[in-house]
Amino acid sequence: MAFPGAGKVKGEIWAIPPEALLVLDIYEGIHEGIYERLRLQVETPQCQTEAWVYRATPQAMEDLKDKLKRVSGNDWRTWRRETTF
Repeated sequence: MAFPGAGKVKGEIWAIPPEALLVLDIYEGIHEGIYERLRLQVETPQCQTEAWVYRATPQAMEDLKDKLKRVSGNDWRTWRRETTF
């Protein structure tokens, strides 16, 4: 997945039941305007497919710009294991 100016980031794709999306929406702060959920084309080693993706809203990016950490190496899974908050 790539957003303008941001390049690609390796992440994870999970198979979950549809009702779990509501729980994830709460966790990700959809209703507070922190993240938005988008259905995008993503690329896996096996194929291209559609997946739900959570992306920080422009307002959240602005509000948190001094606290955000760049995903080094563009690999979210590795970054998450190695990063402390």
